Amino acid sequence: MYFNGGAITMAKNALKIFMHSLPEGSKFNICGFGSTHEFLFDEIVVDYNEDTLSTALKDIETYDNKNSSLGGTEILTPLKHILE
Repeated sequence: MYFNGGAITMAKNALKIFMHSLPEGSKFNICGFGSTHEFLFDEIVVDYNEDTLSTALKDIETYDNKNSSLGGTEILTPLKHILE
């Protein structure tokens, strides 16, 4: 189950469930991290609505794409960026 992409599939499914469970009026952004980091949206946070949810769900579907790998597992820098 954890081989051949099983773990990433489970993580993607969990994130999609989480995204659907955000309450109305929420704000969010998604940060991908590795040796570098990047945010889905240019703004620090965006309003949770049908458009931003759709964008996030489409982005989540690309997470198993080997071309989208950011390499490594460095989380300190993106956490500092998020908390600033």
